[in-house]
Amino acid sequence: MPHQRFGACGTALLLVIAVLVSSSSAVAPSETLLPDSTKGYLSVTDMKTLVDHWNQTQIGKLMRDPIMEAFRKDLERQFEQQWMGARDKLGFSIDDLRGIPAGEVAVALIQPGPDRAAVILLADVTGNQEKAEEMLKQVGENLIRQGAAKKAEKAGDTTLEVFDLPKHDPKDDAEPKRQAVYVVKGDLLIVADSVAVVRSVLDRLDGKSGARLADLAAFQAVMERCKKDAGDAVPQIRWFLDPFGYIDTARTYVPERDRPRGKRMLDTLRNQGFEAIQGIGGQVSFAAEGYELIHRTAVHAPPPYEKSMRMLVFPNHADFAPQPWVPRDIATYMTGYVDIANAFDNFGPMFDELFGEGEPGVWDDVLEGLEKDKHGPQINLKKELISQLENQVTVVTDYELPITTSSERILIAIKVRDELAVAKALEKMLKADETVQMRVLADRIIWEAVPQEKPQVPSISLIMPGEEPISEDESSGAGAEPVFPNAAITVANGQLYVSSHLDFLVKILQDREERETLGATVDFQVIGEKVESFGSQRCAWVFSRTDQEYRATYELIRTGKMPESETMLGRVLNTLFGAGKKGVLRQQEIDGSKLPEFDVVRRHLGTAGSFGVSEQDGWFLKGFMLSEETK
Repeated sequence: MPHQRFGACGTALLLVIAVLVSSSSAVAPSETLLPDSTKGYLSVTDMKTLVDHWNQTQIGKLMRDPIMEAFRKDLERQFEQQWMGARDKLGFSIDDLRGIPAGEVAVALIQPGPDRAAVILLADVTGNQEKAEEMLKQVGENLIRQGAAKKAEKAGDTTLEVFDLPKHDPKDDAEPKRQAVYVVKGDLLIVADSVAVVRSVLDRLDGKSGARLADLAAFQAVMERCKKDAGDAVPQIRWFLDPFGYIDTARTYVPERDRPRGKRMLDTLRNQGFEAIQGIGGQVSFAAEGYELIHRTAVHAPPPYEKSMRMLVFPNHADFAPQPWVPRDIATYMTGYVDIANAFDNFGPMFDELFGEGEPGVWDDVLEGLEKDKHGPQINLKKELISQLENQVTVVTDYELPITTSSERILIAIKVRDELAVAKALEKMLKADETVQMRVLADRIIWEAVPQEKPQVPSISLIMPGEEPISEDESSGAGAEPVFPNAAITVANGQLYVSSHLDFLVKILQDREERETLGATVDFQVIGEKVESFGSQRCAWVFSRTDQEYRATYELIRTGKMPESETMLGRVLNTLFGAGKKGVLRQQEIDGSKLPEFDVVRRHLGTAGSFGVSEQDGWFLKGFMLSEETK
């Protein structure tokens, strides 16, 4: 992916928590040094604090267990490889930083101008300036041995070390020039791939005026909202994205000739008003505030909204108790409120953009055809189906034993006003569909998708923002199958059920009166009380038994079968990181054979909860995992 370079920087920063460092100092906060053209930002407030708190968590303790040593070393190797993209641009490795940061470390992706991008790393090296200087000297000598040309440039009274890096392919005239820029100014280490960006940071460090990331309205809104909830708690990690700007900027690192062809999904979203989402960011802390993990995320999206952006209406409610049909032994339970009628009414412009080349009226023609075409279902979709759906949507997940590539189970339930009306609408839509067969369970009609021939590489149709659609010949199977290729659909218990598999739907429908429900379990009640303590109004909330939620993924990684997985996560990974050729499996990067049996790991995994709130200028989300003290 084009934007993996910045992602590699962020991943590497988290790996650097293995570097033991001293206490923090008074270096200016990174957001006051970075320009307002920053599109992506990740900051570790204090490296030593992060290390100490990570080591206090159950996962941190697990990773230090001798039984995990082989896997841990392999994971470190993977992280080092992930750093390769950043090292290619900045010229140094993770090991080069070892023992040098003394406080905050921040990495940012900046857009210094149209079709330009820059990556920069800032590190507080208070008390370690000599180490930092020696590190830069050694890195510079290594770059010169690799063919880099060194020169000095002035930024005021500060001298910058600038290295013109050699081309990857000397014969490629189109390959852009690459630079690495290093300087230690006072207690601040600056590493970047742009002289101009380093100069702008030094200007702010010297007190000169200039628009800063800290002055950006979206950044302020996101950070202030998270701080309002956190109070005096100091976050260990902070992050921020201008989602559209980030994707545009990261894309400039990919030569024009290598970019996928076709219309970009990003442009479609822009045209449909989704640029109203101006910023996303938040905080993450480990072993803090009485929790193993606590995170806060704010989405800054001030109205008014236009076109299909208007679909995003999630009303706040107070009632989130599990309904009687939800069994006790599920892995995750998610429920929330969506204004379904509003979403339907505003879906048309998006459909027209995607399938009608922006020409208005295509969606209306589809609806008219569904209703009036004598060879079609002859259904008024809005009147006969959508108007019968209430706003509550619930998702539960589980898995089948033994763990296989198809063990994952997902069920979506939407409350309905009139079961009979919805059942009639389903019959109209599905009875003539040759890919669907009707089954009868007791007095219930279930519509089940007829399994089609499975693609060699399980994947889903997923076009990431910033990426253009690619042709079938170039794809690795994207779009080869629907999200639920074995879907089962019915109406019961006042719900429209859509299940990934028939057996899971049958489990939900049978013996409901005789079994214990999720709401009666102790672990759910504990999470519920914690969520309620944060306020009564919310648009969504999630309950997770992480030992069950992650089991299928863990076992598939351990047995080396994750690339073959039909789980949602596995299919997303195949879509994102596939081999690039249809029918060719991606390679599993992590050596799962070094992992212990899951029973060794599961005792380190607890219950977790999260919730979301719709607010005037966007949404706020908060989540946590219970520690031993809070269970």
